[in-house]
Amino acid sequence: MRRSADNRNGNESASPGRALRVRNAVPLLCFGLGCAQADPLFRDSFEHPPYALNDTGVVLCGVAVDGNNDPCTGSEPQGQDRHHGRDARALAGTLIKVGAGDAGFDFSKIGNAGQTLPAGATLGTGANDWACTRDHTTGLLWEVKLNQPGHLRYQGHTYSWHDPDSGDGNPGSIGDTITCADTLAGQACNTRNFRDAVNASGLCGHNDWRLPRLGELLGLVNFQRLNPSIDASYFPNTPSLYFWSVDPAAGAASTAWSVHFDQGGASPNLRSQVFRVRLVRGP
Repeated sequence: MRRSADNRNGNESASPGRALRVRNAVPLLCFGLGCAQADPLFRDSFEHPPYALNDTGVVLCGVAVDGNNDPCTGSEPQGQDRHHGRDARALAGTLIKVGAGDAGFDFSKIGNAGQTLPAGATLGTGANDWACTRDHTTGLLWEVKLNQPGHLRYQGHTYSWHDPDSGDGNPGSIGDTITCADTLAGQACNTRNFRDAVNASGLCGHNDWRLPRLGELLGLVNFQRLNPSIDASYFPNTPSLYFWSVDPAAGAASTAWSVHFDQGGASPNLRSQVFRVRLVRGP
């Protein structure tokens, strides 16, 4: 799929498969050349953000016929994404950040004990090591994955979607102990058990971690990056694969929403499938 630079306005060009478009913060699901409004749970995760929304990260310009210009030449069609919002202010040098990050994104590293760390802090398991990333735009605190096989938060572990309290009455799949290398003390590898284990560990000084809403998870996507479509300086060890959200898909009781971090697209998938999980807390 080739991206147009003005995807903020719903003009992202789409492949013949499933794609996501967002227009005025209300998502549309696009299949081929047709689009329809997403289900209410999906819309709710966008329409009631607790803080501000992140910008797209796009700082190039789409041209009229095909392709993108980076840097922009000034000859492109008007209304480019890069000319508006936090990304534009970052390019102009007028955006004040608490931390740092690509374009308009604003992140800080948080230690295992909950303290704010300098930008050069390294990822690790010690009390003074980096373990989480705070998003100053949305107010959310995010888990950061480790590249340590056998660790609870290893980037390669996968989980089935399981929520006994799911609003649609379908708890999903319990899973097995294999896909997360039996790192949950004999419990099955599913989203609920992983959440509970991280809360028991007190990651970054907190025990109220949860699965993100779909809109929250999509808020991490940097649409100018590919494979993975995220700021790897603050979210290392992010495979270009699916990550679960907490939101069931209203159109099919056996599915839930997920985000694929190759290009940042969202789609519903069977709850029995095993995907990565990135937990969040707050604000």
